[in-house]
Amino acid sequence: MTETVSHGMSLTRDKIRPREFRIEDLDDADAILGDDRVTRWLSVDSRTREQQAEVLTGAIERAQHIPRTEYYLAVTTHTDDRLIGFVRLGLGGVQAAKLGAAIAAAHWGHGYALDATRILDDT
Repeated sequence: MTETVSHGMSLTRDKIRPREFRIEDLDDADAILGDDRVTRWLSVDSRTREQQAEVLTGAIERAQHIPRTEYYLAVTTHTDDRLIGFVRLGLGGVQAAKLGAAIAAAHWGHGYALDATRILDDT
């Protein structure tokens, strides 16, 4: 399955389907980044719903920037459009970037994070 994300980036993966974030993702994003089991492995602490709303709104706005310096994408499965995680590639500096991913604890162990990071590695 191929998904086109803004700016013409075409993504294909076996287990997940990435897409741009939508404001409707707030409940699922809040459940993921409000979970200490998930954020334990991230460079951020668990967030409140209000903090997550700000992050989500910012990601939606930054996706429209040209040139785009951040690819912060929602991770869904092929069978369901519901947010189960995210993958982020933040470009910064000369030949430097930060790569990260988080998957809801209920979806761990299926290779979704690996698939998501490979998408950004392939671009």
